[in-house]
Amino acid sequence: MCIRDRLPAADPRLPADARLAVQVRVVRARGLPPKDDSAETRAAVRANRPPPAGAAALAAAYCLVTLDDLHRRQRGRTRTVPGSCAPEWDEAFTFEGASADARIVVDVYDADPLGDDDFLGKATLLVAELPRDGSAVQRRVRLIEGEVEVGVTVWSD
Repeated sequence: MCIRDRLPAADPRLPADARLAVQVRVVRARGLPPKDDSAETRAAVRANRPPPAGAAALAAAYCLVTLDDLHRRQRGRTRTVPGSCAPEWDEAFTFEGASADARIVVDVYDADPLGDDDFLGKATLLVAELPRDGSAVQRRVRLIEGEVEVGVTVWSD
């Protein structure tokens, strides 16, 4: 069964150009910065190795996923993955009623229980540049440090 067969039809009250459905799957991130800024810890993170013994806490990362277009803004949030500079989420968010002019923004943060969360980077994809035939597209996008991997599927209702 195709994913588009499992979703309800778009709201007929939306403009005709806002009849796309978009599924964003946040897969994983790699190389996020550790809270311990030592050269040893950074080298371990870049090589996807465990940090040295006694290193300060690693990132507690989460993502905010936004589908932003002229008609409305829709959002989703992944769970927080504590203690990892290479978190795995594999979480999907389905947004309906999108237009071809919409953009997908994935903001990556490090949760900070004592203050404001730290911004780690942003991935932006334009719906107009993606196929609309229901095929999944995988992208790795560089952040300030590290990268995030997302999958996007777009189809017309």
